[in-house]
Order: sequence, then structure tokens, then C-alpha cells
Amino acid sequence: MNIATNGIPKELDRFPAGVFTVSLDFELIWGTIDRAGRDSFRRLCAEERAAIVDGLLDLFREFRLPATWCVVGQLFLDPEAALAARRLLRTGARSNDVRLGDLRELAQQELCARDLLRRICDCPVPQEIGGHGFTHLPFTDPMCTAEAAAAELAQLQASARSMSLVLKSFAFPRNRIAHTGLLAGFGYSIFRCQDASWHHQTNRRGWKHRLGHAWDILRAAPPPVVMPSRHPDGLWQVPGSMLFTPARGVRGAIPVAWRVERAVKGLEAAAASGRVFHLWFHPTDLAPKSAEMLGGLRQILQRASRLREQGRLEFLSMQSLAEMAALFSQESSPAVAAAGGRSR
Repeated sequence: MNIATNGIPKELDRFPAGVFTVSLDFELIWGTIDRAGRDSFRRLCAEERAAIVDGLLDLFREFRLPATWCVVGQLFLDPEAALAARRLLRTGARSNDVRLGDLRELAQQELCARDLLRRICDCPVPQEIGGHGFTHLPFTDPMCTAEAAAAELAQLQASARSMSLVLKSFAFPRNRIAHTGLLAGFGYSIFRCQDASWHHQTNRRGWKHRLGHAWDILRAAPPPVVMPSRHPDGLWQVPGSMLFTPARGVRGAIPVAWRVERAVKGLEAAAASGRVFHLWFHPTDLAPKSAEMLGGLRQILQRASRLREQGRLEFLSMQSLAEMAALFSQESSPAVAAAGGRSR
């Protein structure tokens, strides 16, 4: 466990039971709005709106899983408010940012998702709502100066307040970690950092990183189990353990069963070690082969539920994980102690 000496807490190495945490990057078209080929992605977003979100909520309700939905700020707003907010950001380094430019070829309902967020917030099993940037600008992008990052975070929290939400957990757009010193000032207490596997430990992934990831999938390598740790900027950070790999493109040839096998190994390792298995994905990732992918996720949740019934595993949102980490590290943090697992 964690024993403090001379008033200085040691780094956490385990909890009394394993932990299962699920975080989702909820971004819809904003995830690819700056990339070529977004028309094909629009079809996946339409499937996400029509079926995937409800399918996920059905699973989370059935298995009593409090997931963390990290949301792009534009999705909280109605179209007029979203457009006005984008105009405020189009200054300085972002004057030519396509995210803030002429988006008339996209229907307004493609850019916003207030109705879907109401459904997520109304789930009988409380879901945590976190942040994922305001326009999905990667924080390592040259346009994302400290000033631009602060403006993104300010607009993100303001957009969440329009739905009476306060965000405490954060996932960086495209997992590009930068400007971490700003997060605590905007009320965040935890963020998802890069996955613990070596091939994710970079802001710039090359061919060898992608090959390493593919090799792990092909041999169904056990994903790492992780622990939250205090970041030098004062808030908690927790790595991802495993991306529930989408079935798009060549990855569609990977049997869903292989994804399930890896995840089950992660769950078993978390239960055995008292550490965290942190599964993450985009809801859009489940749109190709949606029945198979949702079925695979069901199998993962079934195994996790059996481990919970045995008293070997807890289900925690990211914010609840931060609270438990603060408790077991014997730190007194009013901001963390006062925060709830559900941000509404």
C-alpha cells in the first residue's frame, strides 16, 4: 500500500482491489474536421448518433458502469452559440484554423450534440462528463500557444456550464499532452495521459510505434495495468491501458475476439494486482461492425462484472479514481475531496 514518511506520501503502487475505468473521447465530426476524407467519417458519425451512443448507454446501465465521457466543447452548445464561440477564438495564431473557418458544408446538427449529451446525463447509472478541448485542437499544434490553450479551456468550461455541468476530468485531443499547467486553474483534478505501452509514449507516433501496437494486438499481449500518480502541476494523471481498437480500414480484419481476449487479460491483471485497467475508445470506433464491436464490449463487461461480484474489482470513473487516489495517498486536497464522481 502507500505509507507516508515525514509527511511526504509515497507514490501509490496498488489499491485494496483492482479498478476498471472506461473513458470515451466523445467528439463526433470534430475529431477529423481538419483532415481529408472527413466525408467517409461523417457516415460513421451518423451511425454513432443513431445507434452507438444508445447502445453504449444500454450496456453501461445493464452492467452498472460509470464511464467518463470526455466531450468536445462544441457539442454542448446550440448551433448559434457554438458559431459565436468559434468566432471569438479566431484570432492570432488561429486566424487560419480550419476548425474555426467556413463549415457550411456540414449541417449544424453534425456540429452539435446537445440532445445526445442530455441522454448521457440522464442515464440511470451516473456517467461522468469530462472535457476534450473545445474544438479538438491538439495542444501540441503550433497554433496552440499557451494563450490559445487557455482560451480553449475557458470556452470548454463555459459550454459545459450551459448544461449545468462542471468538468473535472480531461483527455487531451489526440492524446497530445501539453499545457498541463493550465488544467488545475480551470478546475480539473485528473487527466488521461499517454498509454502505458512503450509505443504510445510519444506525442509523435512513427512506423515503429504503429508496428509495436499492431504486434501487441496480433499476439493478444496483456495490456499494462496502471496507477494514477501526481503530476508536477498538481493534479492526477492516469495512463490508458488499452484502446478498444476500431474496426476501420485494415484494422477491420482483426477479429473482435482478439480485442476481447486482450481486455480480459487486463481485467484479470488488475484484479490480481490491485491496479487499474483503463480501457478507452471513441464511440465512433464502434460504428464499423457495430453489432460485433458492441457484442465484444458486452463480453468485456460481463467478465468485469464477475470480478466485481467476487470483490476483486471496482468500477470507477476518472474523477472517482482521483478521489480514491487522494484518499489512499493520504493527501488532503479540498478540491479533490469536494468533487463528486458525477459532474452535473
